[in-house]
Amino acid sequence: MPPNPDPAAEPLLEVIEDLALPHLHAAAWATCRDGGWRFGHGSNAGEARYFWTLDLNGDAAFDAIWQQARAKCERLAGARLRVIRQYANGHTYGLGGSPHVDDDRPGTYTLLYYPMAEWKADWDGETCFYDGKGEIAFAVQARPNRAVFFDSRIPHNGRAPSRSCPALRVTVAYKLETIPDAALPAEDTALTGSVAGLPGVELQETRRDAEKLELRVHVDAAKIEADVATALEALGRSVSLPADTAGGTPSAAIASRYGAQARHDILRRIAATLIDLHLNARGTIVAECELLPETASGGADFRVAATDLTVLPPFTFTDWRIEIPIPGAGITPADAAPGGAVREKILDWMDAAYRYPILPSLVERELAGLLRTPEIAAIARDGEGAEALRDELRALAERRLRLGFLVLEIARRLGLSGGDGAALEDAVIAHILTQARFGVGAAPETDPRETPS
Repeated sequence: MPPNPDPAAEPLLEVIEDLALPHLHAAAWATCRDGGWRFGHGSNAGEARYFWTLDLNGDAAFDAIWQQARAKCERLAGARLRVIRQYANGHTYGLGGSPHVDDDRPGTYTLLYYPMAEWKADWDGETCFYDGKGEIAFAVQARPNRAVFFDSRIPHNGRAPSRSCPALRVTVAYKLETIPDAALPAEDTALTGSVAGLPGVELQETRRDAEKLELRVHVDAAKIEADVATALEALGRSVSLPADTAGGTPSAAIASRYGAQARHDILRRIAATLIDLHLNARGTIVAECELLPETASGGADFRVAATDLTVLPPFTFTDWRIEIPIPGAGITPADAAPGGAVREKILDWMDAAYRYPILPSLVERELAGLLRTPEIAAIARDGEGAEALRDELRALAERRLRLGFLVLEIARRLGLSGGDGAALEDAVIAHILTQARFGVGAAPETDPRETPS
């Protein structure tokens, strides 16, 4: 394991298996498969070694993965964390990255996630970490749903896949920093007004219908201009452009060439920070931002659509009576295991009892992932009943999302940890098993949450 840049501290690098719940892993890979990649990203400024990149700021599936991983990362760091930026890098044969550090500031960290659905050992593509002499001190193999959390000051690089690899090696980087106490919102802060930690940003709740929430965000022109100027100044230290033929300066040429992209990146970063720091810090709030047409003032406005699970009623499972089609007394461990009859019945009840709305874009993204399964793709494209199959799969996609986000909120409220990914669902199921009442017979068609007498 590589040494921590702080010689007085223990090395901070942890490999995390099965980071995301299965439905989030599938949704994340569907996002990466949907396109939007651009070529020309590099590990170090001014270096002509390019690969592919995909902006993921504000993506609901990756936001939800961070919310699931946040508590573990904050325990490792010993501090509250926020996302500065999140994006994916894509590498193919011959397009590896160079050794670099993600940030040279103390208190910065990276969560590196492998969202691929499949990765074979002979495809290579390791992430290598280096010691102070430039030697490889630690290497992490790329594996689906694996992640690495580390101090951003540790030098590292992503190796290119082997010649035998037909796929894109994808890593998702969550760039993180510690949150100053002054930037933390008060627990009772309303979803209207100034946003702590984001000066020049105003938030207004425009609509709320049970769990369905809509917000409008305004960003002052002065903040955008100041942030863009800072970004361009930093860029100017790493690139060199000649003055233009009209007598302009190199700085003007940089602004002309990169100004629009810098503004776009700044606004996406503000949206991601808003969701992460002001919404997700309250609980499970699944949100997506839409940038509205520019205002005459030069400012910017966003429309935020969200599902707020924090307003769901208390999870009092002692009021539940679940009928299970299992003869005989007692529940075996196999019954509560994945695919077991009791577990499936509990999930059925959860899906029926909490019918909160899911953002349509998330459902369509999840559906797209299901439709890429080779057997399903052939039937959906050419077979009889293709439309009926799509409707059935759309319902399945919505169920998977509903249950996945519900597990996150139940675990948050009850203080359950149980590990990462599927282990979190195991912890929730285990808790319900100790609380709910079970009977043998056909499941009733009523809400499982009985009214207490």
